[in-house]
Amino acid sequence: MTKPLLACLILSATFITSACGSSTMNPPVIKFNPHPTKRYELTVTIKDAPGPFDSMQTIAQYDVTDRFCVPTLPGSGATNPPDKTVPITLTKVGENTYKGEFYADLIKDEAYSEKGICHWKLTAVSVYLQHNKLTMPPFISWENITAQKPQTTYFSGLSYAEAGTERVDTGIEDDNHLRPEDHPFSVTLEAKEHFQ
Repeated sequence: MTKPLLACLILSATFITSACGSSTMNPPVIKFNPHPTKRYELTVTIKDAPGPFDSMQTIAQYDVTDRFCVPTLPGSGATNPPDKTVPITLTKVGENTYKGEFYADLIKDEAYSEKGICHWKLTAVSVYLQHNKLTMPPFISWENITAQKPQTTYFSGLSYAEAGTERVDTGIEDDNHLRPEDHPFSVTLEAKEHFQ
């Protein structure tokens, strides 16, 4: 999945639990695991930003691993498995550094139909930086979370300055494509596992 597509999918799902298909199907009741154990500490570092952000929202995105654990849609035969986004509270711990925590096993595996158990997986953690009408959504993938590898997204300060038009700037992963006159800045997400 491309980064822009992932960012748009996550953005469209922010604070919304998708239904399990069409209007003829009831959305599943998604439950939290009462005793999650896979806890991670998230660190967000913003470097060289040209100015402040109006808001900063952070979410963990969870998806089911088997899309056929829910009934097929009438007529099309397609499936629309549920997903869930959960907000993460960040605390400022430095001039440009924030910390929070999340659980990889927060969502309870459960059967929502006769199709079997839906197994949940954390797929990404995203930060939505809002400046006027501009949204910048850097994220860290599950692969980098499990590898405990930082993920850095680079943005242009020129894009930050042109925030009067409503749009999403997903940034890039290689700062070599930005010139000094672009006034680049970066956002790094890093997750460290803390065992219970």
